[in-house]
Amino acid sequence: AICLKRQRREEGKRQFPLHEELAAVACAVQNMHLMAASLRVGAYWSSWYDHFTESDEGVRMLGLEPEYGDKWLGMFCVGQPKKDLPKPHAV
Repeated sequence: AICLKRQRREEGKRQFPLHEELAAVACAVQNMHLMAASLRVGAYWSSWYDHFTESDEGVRMLGLEPEYGDKWLGMFCVGQPKKDLPKPHAV
């Protein structure tokens, strides 16, 4: 599960803007993609599972608190492809 757990407000501390926290999650997922590619494993981020990501039960199961802005953003699917992936090349 790809989730965003918002920074909690603290007296006298500034909270990170939502767009920065979303960008940080996207960067983390990018790193997961890069690692999967380096291992020649297929992977993708899917946000098509609304029946999971928008369900109260699913959100709570992951320990998220929507009242604080926490979000379940999708699933990171990983698997062995049916055919060999091309070998990654160094840039």
